[in-house]
Amino acid sequence: MSGLFSKPDLKTQVRQNDRELNRVTRDLQKDRAANLKEQQKIELEIKKAAKAGNKKLAATYAKQLVQLRKVNERNMTTESRVKGVQMQQKSMAANARMAEAMGKTTKVVAAQNKAMDPAKTAQTMQAFQRENDKMTLAEEMMDDMFSDDEEAEDDVINQVLGEIGIDINQQLPRVREDQLPASSSADQDEDIMRRLNQLHAPP
Repeated sequence: MSGLFSKPDLKTQVRQNDRELNRVTRDLQKDRAANLKEQQKIELEIKKAAKAGNKKLAATYAKQLVQLRKVNERNMTTESRVKGVQMQQKSMAANARMAEAMGKTTKVVAAQNKAMDPAKTAQTMQAFQRENDKMTLAEEMMDDMFSDDEEAEDDVINQVLGEIGIDINQQLPRVREDQLPASSSADQDEDIMRRLNQLHAPP
């Protein structure tokens, strides 16, 4: 029994109101059509009375015509107001639907934020940044270490060559860049190795 008297939802209520207002509009239009037919009849009677020279009867019909025209104007005004109410209720229903959609969207966003746990996400990002900084620092330290090793190796080589009385910078012939033959990098490397072997060879 409770379902029979339960309040209809917004969509159902708007549909019911729209049907009722449409029925009212149709009734008004029917009344106006009948009114126009009656006016046409009275206009004919006025013409007949005027043609017969009966001014009093013509005046009576004229008053009736004026009243019918006023009724017709009120009919049109009422119909425009009914249509205005229809548009207003449709607009209100659209606003209600938008509000409902916004409410559902708010719930979805709230649920998503709850599932994401912004604080935990921020902690994860901070931890990632710390570990990334550590890795970057380790790479820089490795680069510095290898750079130092290369410099130390060069120092040892120069020291050994100095002990045996060889200055590699003086022993290697100086050739201008424009005098160098066009050769591949592999040929150049091989030539440099050959010259170094000659320097290390016993006299």
